Amino acid sequence: MDDEELNDLFGMDDGDQDGEEVSDKPSSADHEGSGSEPEESSSETAGGNGGVFVVTEEKLDELFEDDDEEEEQEQEEDEEYYGEDDEDFYEEFEPAHTNKLDDIVEAEREFFKTFPLSAKSTLAIFLGLIVIIIILLIATLPAFKILTINVEGNYYLKTEDVISMSGIQYGKHLFFADYIGASKTIEDSSAYVRGCKITFSIPSTVTIKVDERSKIANVRTPDGYASVDDNGIVLEMNSFEDGRNVAPVISGLNITHAAVGREIIIDNYSDYQKALIVMGALLAADTNSSNKEYSLFEHTKEVRVLPSGYIFLTIILPNKHTLQVKINSLEQISTDTAWLLYAIDSKVFNDGFPSGSLDMTGEEYVYRQFVIEEDTSEQNTDAEPDVQQ
Repeated sequence: MDDEELNDLFGMDDGDQDGEEVSDKPSSADHEGSGSEPEESSSETAGGNGGVFVVTEEKLDELFEDDDEEEEQEQEEDEEYYGEDDEDFYEEFEPAHTNKLDDIVEAEREFFKTFPLSAKSTLAIFLGLIVIIIILLIATLPAFKILTINVEGNYYLKTEDVISMSGIQYGKHLFFADYIGASKTIEDSSAYVRGCKITFSIPSTVTIKVDERSKIANVRTPDGYASVDDNGIVLEMNSFEDGRNVAPVISGLNITHAAVGREIIIDNYSDYQKALIVMGALLAADTNSSNKEYSLFEHTKEVRVLPSGYIFLTIILPNKHTLQVKINSLEQISTDTAWLLYAIDSKVFNDGFPSGSLDMTGEEYVYRQFVIEEDTSEQNTDAEPDVQQ
């Protein structure tokens, strides 16, 4: 607000400003001339120079309206100035690093626009590289090489023989070994193997599980002794010289064909079944016996089935003497074999008991002594047992 406006507001002119200042203090002459207090001046009497002027609301409104109009005009001028060129304004006040980021983003966009491969092709290449790295790790790490081979389920076959039959080599890669072919090779290499399953596990372990056939008897054939399982499958063949200690042996059968890995062909198959029943009774007697020092099954050298229907057992007693047992019925075979093992365990056939025969075909068991050669291993087991009547 300039001086003229102030003068107009307060009703003052230039002459008023140059006049003498009116003293607010009363003079001594006034006090002395009148003994009363000075009268207060009122606004009605205050006129002219040095008086008090009243400011009206209309005057103030006119004054501030002029100020508001000036401010609005200045703001409009600013907006017109910055609105003419916004880009120049932002470039003036925007930080310098923002322009750099924009340049980088723009450069990346231009790069991907000109990149020769599509997004799918780039992803496929990336995944391919990952697969190649995994394959290289699998091919080179020791955890994927065969370092241990375990064999389970083998009883007759040795572990080294099973590994050798498989053809699996140590140091070979776990994933590249022919496990199906190795299983087939083991099954074909031995008649004792009914089935075979090979698995591998990380790290470096191969497991061979063998399902073996159990040998239950040796059958005398024209060429030697054939070891058979419960299904009559020939597991192995032994000559007469190699089969001196083969036990127990089933004799008295008419064998027409016997080959390793094949079922034996017997004319009088019913006699073979009778012999198997007798051998099963011998095993049951050993299982139910409380004395495990002597095995009746293991000490039975021969089970001979005659055309007449009689069955002879040749048993080696604990005193090394020979006992031939004669039976003709299978109805009580389990009871007869249990009693025989009980008698042997009870020392009925003691050290001084001679070799002889025991007839168990009647209601009462009858023992008769007979003379045999001293060397029992040279005894001809094919001959009819010499039973004294």
